[in-house]
Amino acid sequence: MLSGCGIQDIKEHFYTESAKTELSKLCNREGDSKLVVCNNFEAPDPERDLTIDEFREIASSYLDSAHYEYKSDGEGKDKYSYMRPDADGIMRGDCEDFVVMIIQRMVMDGSIKKGSVKWIYGKANGDFHAWTIIVIEGKEYIFDTVSWFGRPLQEAYEEYDYQEIESLFSY
Repeated sequence: MLSGCGIQDIKEHFYTESAKTELSKLCNREGDSKLVVCNNFEAPDPERDLTIDEFREIASSYLDSAHYEYKSDGEGKDKYSYMRPDADGIMRGDCEDFVVMIIQRMVMDGSIKKGSVKWIYGKANGDFHAWTIIVIEGKEYIFDTVSWFGRPLQEAYEEYDYQEIESLFSY
């Protein structure tokens, strides 16, 4: 069953169930069970609230084009992964892999406080997609494979026709 980025031809119910199944598989995989999205972690509290500019600077330190490259799981396949740099130092993955990585990195380095992040599944321009919403300075920002460094949520929703189906994870 598929739940990943860019898929149009499956029912929302199957998509949502597949997303939950793939998250469960990720959390049961050796080495990944302690990921933030698996609810098995102790994260430091941020020392202070970051501004959006500070947040973007941190995100850009590991999300620029020298460190991340979009890579689909392939036609007929779907596997959620925590992106780790390969031998070339590049992290490769699709939309849900991006979400897992951004949540993990930002929570564990103390950039996100509890109650301010969610992992959303839905559609963007008619294709199934995953993204994260992070509250920064009291305003919601979207971080995904389209908006790597955060974009005001309402602005992104209007431009790319995002449609939320379900929140898969909140922290």
